[in-house]
Amino acid sequence: MNFLGLLLAVFVLKKIEFSKGLKLCSELSEKLKICKMSESYVNNDPPEPQPATVHPVLDIYDITEINEADQTLTIFADILISWEDPGISFTDSNFTE
Repeated sequence: MNFLGLLLAVFVLKKIEFSKGLKLCSELSEKLKICKMSESYVNNDPPEPQPATVHPVLDIYDITEINEADQTLTIFADILISWEDPGISFTDSNFTE
């Protein structure tokens, strides 16, 4: 699994509360955690360099309704949006890329 895939898996499998802030990567951890690379990292700022390359994926599983009168359709789908943020990383004393 590549780094971006692993990052996405961690976001999906764990509830990460960015409002509490990330710890520095220099603080070792027993568990795999997302951490910030420097004290100056700000959660709400877009990643550098800008513009960031964003990779959107839309998987449509089913079209359940088409309403021509309202000009709407109802679908079941997954939307996946990924990008690289060099300001964050993983920390784990047992984890290697």
